[in-house]
Amino acid sequence: MAPIPVELTALREPGGRDRVLRETALQQPAGPGLGGLAPRPAMPQTSHWAEAQALAEANASIWRTRMRILRPTRPLKLARLLAMPLEPVLIDAAHWRSGAVTLPRSAIQPFAAVIEAALPALTDKVSAMIAGKTTQDREAVQEAGAVLWPEAATVLQAASVPPPDWARACLPPASFQPLAQAVAVCLSVSPRLADLADPTMPATHLDTALSAMLRLALPVQPVGWGMMLALLVTQFPGSQPLRDAVLHQGAATQLRPASDAVLRHVWAWIDEALTGTPAELADTAAALRRRTVLLHALAGERAHRVQATEKRTALRQVYAAQLASLARERLIAPLAALTAPPDDAQVARLEAEARGLRRLAADIRALGGQADTVMQDAAGVVTHIGVLGVVDRARLVEILDDPELALRLLEDR
Repeated sequence: MAPIPVELTALREPGGRDRVLRETALQQPAGPGLGGLAPRPAMPQTSHWAEAQALAEANASIWRTRMRILRPTRPLKLARLLAMPLEPVLIDAAHWRSGAVTLPRSAIQPFAAVIEAALPALTDKVSAMIAGKTTQDREAVQEAGAVLWPEAATVLQAASVPPPDWARACLPPASFQPLAQAVAVCLSVSPRLADLADPTMPATHLDTALSAMLRLALPVQPVGWGMMLALLVTQFPGSQPLRDAVLHQGAATQLRPASDAVLRHVWAWIDEALTGTPAELADTAAALRRRTVLLHALAGERAHRVQATEKRTALRQVYAAQLASLARERLIAPLAALTAPPDDAQVARLEAEARGLRRLAADIRALGGQADTVMQDAAGVVTHIGVLGVVDRARLVEILDDPELALRLLEDR
């Protein structure tokens, strides 16, 4: 696991948050203005409030980046629930440009305020449903989201005037309506995405459903259509109609700029996997699998073959290192810490971690990487954990993809 940055350690100290944000902001190089605006010239004293708001958003962007690396469990609040299905297209406001197919994170809170003002009874109900829950409570997210997202979509679709606090998002007023309509069409389909993720669903049925969702966004092109495509293709990269749309094969001419913007977002999304810190094993393996599928498709296009090959090589190296790190942290270290035979719940957790390692190893092999040494070393460690029963040791070794060693353990007992 990557060491915790010094800045985050300092945040725990009294008054550390303000000090770190001030120091980090001072270290940021000058760049283009926020929200696609030109860099600001020297302003008179009356502009200090706008300058302070822009600096606050830049500082908040730094903070959010750090938090995404650490991936802490967070309380489930209304604005966060609203944002969760949009996560694949969320970016910091400092990186957003007008006409992009992504959504600045700073827009979420103003959108939530618009929805709360329009639907007080419903938002109170949703807030009660998620009270005491966290972002890891996936059933609660899906249940409450099914109540919130469709109604929120209706409100945002009809919204045309920015709320009073839109300036705090550090976005131009003209960006409000296109973003609101794009978010609305994406939220309208969000309750169905969990069902479409069912691996038993036939590919033809999945493609039909996803194509219908993409057509639903055509009236709000180019931003809404592009945002919908970016949202879907990063979650369902195996869908041929979505991949064709990204590569504008058969796409209408007026959609090609949006397709190109989605392709740029896809490359950036792939690059995120090269810099992040492993989260849950299942999430790590699933993220790698989705990127692998897209890279395979991109490698089949002459225009993208070289770049896709380079990304595959980089992903192999990063995820192989992550596999070794995760094996130590999630399996070997807990086993070494055992001082007494584990109970059934502990054994179940160890087996779940072993399954996650096996899935990740399989995905690394699919990229052409090597995972055998790490898995064999982990299986070898398991065989020497004396406080673990022979049957439990054999079961863990088998899960780690070494059935022959598991059989020898059982035969030698």
